[in-house]
Amino acid sequence: MKIFAWMVGLFLAVGLWAEPPAVGIWRGTLEVPGSSLELVVKIAGDLSGKLDIPGKWLADLPLDGVMAEGNRLRFELKADGSVFEGRVEGGRVVGEWRQAGLVIPLALERLEKAPEPRLRPQTPRPPFPYRVEEVVIERPGVRLVGTLTLPAGTGPFPAAVLLSVAGANDRDQTHSGHKPFFVLADFLARRGFAILRLDDRGVGGSTGDLLQSTYPDLAEDAWAAAEALRRRPEIDPRRVGLIGNSEGTAIAALAASRHPEVAFVMMLGGLGLSGTELIEAQAARLARIQGYSEEEIRQGLDRMGRLFRILLEETDDAKAAERIRALMREPGGRPLPLAANLAAPGDPEAWIRVYLSPWYRSQLRNDPREALQNVRCPVLALTGSLDPVAPAAAHLPAILTALLAGGNPDVTVSELPGINHLFQTARTGLPAEYGLLEESFSPRALVEIGAWLAVRFPPG
Repeated sequence: MKIFAWMVGLFLAVGLWAEPPAVGIWRGTLEVPGSSLELVVKIAGDLSGKLDIPGKWLADLPLDGVMAEGNRLRFELKADGSVFEGRVEGGRVVGEWRQAGLVIPLALERLEKAPEPRLRPQTPRPPFPYRVEEVVIERPGVRLVGTLTLPAGTGPFPAAVLLSVAGANDRDQTHSGHKPFFVLADFLARRGFAILRLDDRGVGGSTGDLLQSTYPDLAEDAWAAAEALRRRPEIDPRRVGLIGNSEGTAIAALAASRHPEVAFVMMLGGLGLSGTELIEAQAARLARIQGYSEEEIRQGLDRMGRLFRILLEETDDAKAAERIRALMREPGGRPLPLAANLAAPGDPEAWIRVYLSPWYRSQLRNDPREALQNVRCPVLALTGSLDPVAPAAAHLPAILTALLAGGNPDVTVSELPGINHLFQTARTGLPAEYGLLEESFSPRALVEIGAWLAVRFPPG
């Protein structure tokens, strides 16, 4: 009897601890008006979930409110207001996907393992003719993790740290399946340059919170990464520079202005205007492209200017939040579009949290021209002719003027025809086009970058 009771208890315990049947990997096709979307849903044993949309080059989108009780499965994708509810029936989950007032039947089939991710044509594939190493950099209160590509041989090699666009980016600056920093690192490593690319704060292996960081914080992160390279025996400490894209160019300029040991700065889609000027110009330009009237743009810029004054003048976050809510409640035209990748959902309170963050306020206060006047190392500034975020006509002259005013003896600025802000060969240059392009990084731009480096910092 004791053995029987023990076995019953064991069976009950196993039953209590068994994973819900919804745990696993599921794939289905969502028939939305005008198209079909393949979905891959991944539900873990701790009831966390992720969603891949391979056709849109999206992977590991976090699912919210995952519930798996009995045969039921429910989850949300708060980023776009979607909800799925269904029941496990054998090897399928049968249910409904609700989004924007639509109710769409959706059946998911169980998979043994997740499909291999699709790769863009330029994504490098092994074997590589260089060494690849995981790197950890410890900073006060934050750990930065990334990938170092080291050319074959003993060196000492010239080297660079890659600094990403605005928003929380992984070490490859991944977007829509593109990995432009991986492509750039691969190109330069094959030509004798060591390249370190890092996960941003709070992304991938790195700790910390990007929104709670300021531009000076990020500049010191960049310098810490350069210092880590300078201490390595395979790397020439006199030839370590910084390569930034968009916001990364402002961080590179600030780091180089504070640390004259930085050997060079490369500004890809470089910023030459203050944060407020940049955001206002972006918003107005995109609004005109999207058909806003000049009166709508004027009203939108007025509201944007009032928002910026609150953020720059009000030091009490609670008071600033109330003033922003009041501004949002005012009647007026449609808000202006933003080009910045803030990764905040369409929720006013979420936007307020972004606005009040140290990172956003630091962006508004930053003026790259102040740092550039104190940069003495060689600088290359490349901007695409189809860049609507940091247009060449506005930013390249500002960058050049600031560098020359500071007495920098080695400055090269160039506008590349047909290139967008992320250095893809483009048709329109608009952010909505980024994911539609198959190219990850313009081969012409890669050649220009490699040639400039090879003349000033020849490998070997």
